[in-house]
Amino acid sequence: MATCAQCNRELPDIARYCFACGADRYGQGKNRTDSYAVQPGETVRSLNVITSIMPQANGTMPQTYRFALVLVIAAPVVLMLAGFVSLALVMASVSMPCLYMFYFRDVNEWEDQPALTFVATTLVSIITGVLFTRIWMTWQVASDRAASASGSYDAMQLLRYSLPVAVGVVLLAQAGPILLARQDDYDDLIDAMTFGIASGVTFAAAESLSVFWPLISTGAWRQDEVDTLYWTTQVLVAGVFKPLIVGSFIGICLAAFAGIGEGPGRFSQRHSRITATVIIGLFAYLSIHDAITQLTDGVTQTVASVLWSAVVAAYLLTRVRMTLHLALIEAATEAAARDSVPKGSNKGIGFCPACRMPLLDGASFCTACGTATRAASKAARRDMATEGAAS
Repeated sequence: MATCAQCNRELPDIARYCFACGADRYGQGKNRTDSYAVQPGETVRSLNVITSIMPQANGTMPQTYRFALVLVIAAPVVLMLAGFVSLALVMASVSMPCLYMFYFRDVNEWEDQPALTFVATTLVSIITGVLFTRIWMTWQVASDRAASASGSYDAMQLLRYSLPVAVGVVLLAQAGPILLARQDDYDDLIDAMTFGIASGVTFAAAESLSVFWPLISTGAWRQDEVDTLYWTTQVLVAGVFKPLIVGSFIGICLAAFAGIGEGPGRFSQRHSRITATVIIGLFAYLSIHDAITQLTDGVTQTVASVLWSAVVAAYLLTRVRMTLHLALIEAATEAAARDSVPKGSNKGIGFCPACRMPLLDGASFCTACGTATRAASKAARRDMATEGAAS
């Protein structure tokens, strides 16, 4: 038998990872940042979208979700190139929230409470997103008219609209997920962060549909001449970058609300601090995006705006992955120090959701590949429990 250098648990000689704290016996430091706890074959700083925002898909055909994501990106672009700009914008806006609903169903994220989960992550976000967007768009138009009439219009005035927008988005998009995170069934960081990302994605979709509604409502579904570069970037921003950015920001806030370890989420100084930081971050993103719009035009504006969105989305995906990874490692380490078994650990006979190797009783990680058992879908964990009971 070997001994884990991190938590002093006895391990089988053939184990590479500690079943209790997830430490790698062959290095990589305390937090093993070279091996992502959700998908150990990837580094923590990888830009894999699916394993970042849909962590429990690692054992339920992740390739299916990758294919679906490619389809979410490609289908609206193809429609736009065919001249169906309005239809492309609608599809781009709603595709990511629809993908999340399939994900929730696949991994049983809603714990047999589909009505509550749907209302909290989707319906609330749609209603608040549409109402808030209509309010700030009306206020922005009125302010622009007043400034033009008085002759005091400043080109930088548009940037000042970004702060109330950032505050409204961050606070309103958290409402539904916070309601869920306070439930006993959703008592850990992965649940809270997943609901936060889904709510942010849906809020962004509602905002995009509201912004593009004047074009959509004209009924002119097909255009003979299309500015390919401009509308391609609009489709990518509405369908990919905006949902990822807003969803990641809200997911980070909900992770702070839930905290590390078990127990329903609660308001805390850390949650308030992270929320303030996220508001500043979203304000900075919107301000620079508006500055690009004001100070450039043509191809330069189009390319610069989409590149800026891509950079911010990539950074936030890395932050989400790091938050999930550290939460899984630190929660398991704390439980091992208390000599307790976390609720998401394997009970009895079970198999790793990623590599299908046997799991030890009470294991929080697979000793072969290092996958966190908590990253398995709730449906997979129920199957493991059923199989263990039958054995």
